Amino acid sequence: MRPNRKTGQDVQVFVISLRESTERRARIKKQLDQKGLDFQFFDAIDSYSHASLLEERENIQKTQRVKGYRLQNTELACFASHRCLWEKCVENQRSMIILEDNVDLKDFSVESLLKIYEQSREFFYIKLSATNKKSFIKIKKLDGNYFLGQYTGNTCGTTAYIISPAAAKAFLGDSEQFLEPVDDYMEKTWKHGVKTYSVSPCLFERAKISSTIGTFSSRKRKLNITLAKRLYIEAYRLVEGCLRFFFFMDWKKIIKYKIQRHWF
Repeated sequence: MRPNRKTGQDVQVFVISLRESTERRARIKKQLDQKGLDFQFFDAIDSYSHASLLEERENIQKTQRVKGYRLQNTELACFASHRCLWEKCVENQRSMIILEDNVDLKDFSVESLLKIYEQSREFFYIKLSATNKKSFIKIKKLDGNYFLGQYTGNTCGTTAYIISPAAAKAFLGDSEQFLEPVDDYMEKTWKHGVKTYSVSPCLFERAKISSTIGTFSSRKRKLNITLAKRLYIEAYRLVEGCLRFFFFMDWKKIIKYKIQRHWF
């Protein structure tokens, strides 16, 4: 389901964090309070106490067939946590800034953040942090020295992003089952119709602490696969690469911006 434009929504700030992670909560709360940014904690899905829920969402066979691995329980819990907030976003019909508790705030003011949000309302999903930076193509000048644009490849991570109700609804439509990590899913435009935009320079960055709702160090539980299955996985990867090329970048907006800036 592709998003329909809807404006005039106030933004809410949520921090995904396990209820028992008191030290982590204190760390991020201190940073947000220092900025004067109002927020709410969202209790993350626990991979142990919600095991039955996560089992219903997982499709082991399909993930193994197209990826060659099985998702970690913490990855499933991370996906479920973000999905719960998407549901809340649609229910409340208000845009959200969603943060994970393993994030650090960079040098920006709340006023600048809110101006950036206001100036970007025509875009549905905007990452405020990029773990794996690629080349950045500018689309729109924002407040201060910030630009809205697109990186030329996956930037990984869901530590900080803005999401509109329209984008949240689209993400919900194709995520009844968790086939891959949530950050991979969110950057696959051809699945849900939502293009990924980013703000550069980043306003947030991954803190040098591990995530409690989804670890990257032990992300993939590799399974024994035959040569034939491996060839299928590689073919699937090639198809997704082609789809990414055709659907990922918003060339119309990029070209329009460059013409307006007299870059051509």
